[in-house]
Amino acid sequence: MKSETDIAHQQNGNTDWPNIYIKQGEYYISDGGPVRIRTVLGSCVTVTMFCPVFNIGAITHSLLPFPLPGVRNDTNQIGRYVNLSVRHVYERMMNLGVNSRTMEVKIFGGGQMFLPIPGKSVNTTLNIGRRNVETALKTIQELGLNITATDVGGTQGRKLLFFAHRGDVWVKKINRTLNQNVNQS
Repeated sequence: MKSETDIAHQQNGNTDWPNIYIKQGEYYISDGGPVRIRTVLGSCVTVTMFCPVFNIGAITHSLLPFPLPGVRNDTNQIGRYVNLSVRHVYERMMNLGVNSRTMEVKIFGGGQMFLPIPGKSVNTTLNIGRRNVETALKTIQELGLNITATDVGGTQGRKLLFFAHRGDVWVKKINRTLNQNVNQS
């Protein structure tokens, strides 16, 4: 199995590029220079935006679809929410001179990471991943952007590698395992 470094070297011939890891609630906007951005997703959603004219890329890693009523809209919290982070990154890209018609937008994550509640229907199970994806799709549609790729839903997590200067995204599904303690008397 190839490592991320092997893949980067095979694809690009250069492993000296900056390597950035973004956590939940963070986002990153490149300056057009070569950079690899990594993240790991479960129910969270990542939206990537890429401008092929300027080779500028952006990525979000949002936990929740939107702030609940009464939650203060703090600029430090923008990355936590799908609707706010997508709009914020979009506006920053527009301020850099990106034409929204040429932008490539991709969505990843939104897995069902919580097991169904015993005795409850699947529809009543907490599915924050699905709500994150729905909010991302709605926000992107409201901004008039076209989605060029998706890998959303399911019950697996994802490791992502985003080459911000090219718009390429590599996804590796993560199988989850459940550890149960069994008491033996």
